[in-house]
Amino acid sequence: MVGVKPVVDNDRLHIAQIEVRHLQNTVQALRDELETMRSAKGDAVQAAVASGSNEARQLQATIEVLRAELEKTVFRHADEIEQARHVAHEEMRQLRETIAVLREDLEKKRA
Repeated sequence: MVGVKPVVDNDRLHIAQIEVRHLQNTVQALRDELETMRSAKGDAVQAAVASGSNEARQLQATIEVLRAELEKTVFRHADEIEQARHVAHEEMRQLRETIAVLREDLEKKRA
């Protein structure tokens, strides 16, 4: 029976070595998967940052266009107001002249 013990120990050793190898393979597979996940996460973060930057640039361009339109509208409105004032002033001048002529005619007729 002395010869049986070394065979059992060898079997146990062999089984333990297989188990260790299996665990090492599992650890390596988990490390590889973790590295793949980290890489994918990094890619996703870069894509999100790039997308956000692109959206920010588009929004800035839109803001610039809207500002330019607003400035044009303000200047156009200011010009329209100035023209309306000029027309009103000219009409008032003409009305005053007409009133002066009518007064003069009325005074000539009274005299």
